[in-house]
Amino acid sequence: MQRLERYVFPYIGDTPVTDLSRAIFPFGRAGYTCPVNYTVQGTGADIMLLVLGKLPKLLMRLDAVIVNCVHDEVLVESSEADAAKAAEALAAAMTEDFSAVFPDADVRNLVDVHIAGNWAEAK
Repeated sequence: MQRLERYVFPYIGDTPVTDLSRAIFPFGRAGYTCPVNYTVQGTGADIMLLVLGKLPKLLMRLDAVIVNCVHDEVLVESSEADAAKAAEALAAAMTEDFSAVFPDADVRNLVDVHIAGNWAEAK
């Protein structure tokens, strides 16, 4: 008996999840959501890696540095004088890299940047 193997790739990545037929899901069934979620989350992660590769260069001439990255959020610490420029650089990097992957996508309201005294205030 020949075993069927299934492959799922993120939109721009090259690392597949293989053999989804052996994946363990609740109630012992192979599910639909795992491969769909992998594609969505993997593509988002790939876009974030593009942003994190570009952002340090954009922040180089500013008193600003990347402090943390969690899922789809990037935390940048900057001086008050450079806060607006750092926010612009972050929004530009995120929008440009999303557009590079999805050139026909609408990017209005794609990025929501907040300037605050701390991370909790920015939420």
